Amino acid sequence: MGIFLFAAGSWAQPVLVYKNEAELRGGKSLLGYLSEDGVMVAASPLVGVQTEPILGYFSGELFRGRIMRLDNELDVALLRVGEAISAFDLLKIHQAKVAAIKDFLPKNGVSWQAPPTTRILISGPYQIKINGVEVSSEPVTIREFRKTAEANLEIIRLSTSPIWNIQVAVEATPSHLFWKKGDTRSLTQVPQKKLKYSQQFIFSPMREDSKIKIPLELSSLKENLYEWTISIKSKAETWQKKVPIKFE
Repeated sequence: MGIFLFAAGSWAQPVLVYKNEAELRGGKSLLGYLSEDGVMVAASPLVGVQTEPILGYFSGELFRGRIMRLDNELDVALLRVGEAISAFDLLKIHQAKVAAIKDFLPKNGVSWQAPPTTRILISGPYQIKINGVEVSSEPVTIREFRKTAEANLEIIRLSTSPIWNIQVAVEATPSHLFWKKGDTRSLTQVPQKKLKYSQQFIFSPMREDSKIKIPLELSSLKENLYEWTISIKSKAETWQKKVPIKFE
């Protein structure tokens, strides 16, 4: 597992990866490592697995996982950390295994808590893409022409809980102007420093893997580097993501 420690950095935290609920109940797990990009684990045991894996933190928490990338030659898979699992029976089984592992290891003062910022970066009810690129801690590059640009904002539902309404707000630091491409401009309807978009789902809710796309026009670009704050609200939850943006 040395490749995982090298890639994850000095603060990488171990994670128990269960291929499915049956494996969790049977006490069978793989050892993975939590990095700021996700959980890295050996790929070969996951090949052909039809269900989403379950990620068990040594703090006792359980989360849904999803395979983001898999390389058979390197035998490495990268998993996204999804929504928390609250099923008491599953938590009890996992926590008992964690306790047994901790008893097995020397008492050397190892901390089993992941850095608090990590889960903010990699988990949540939504996945954000800009121009088809999944956002991360690295800036998303957008082409600029004469202080203007265009971008497609894509919001993908990761949570298994369906929602019937979504409200999206986007603003930049330092500020520039946003406009939803295709909307009609008027004396009162003009580009704003804060984009506001809402959608009501009539016949079918926004479910897991459902997505919405918002085409954007950007103007008054005076800098090369910005940070967008994307806020998403529904009746069930409020979620926010900070995204570094680079114009060139």
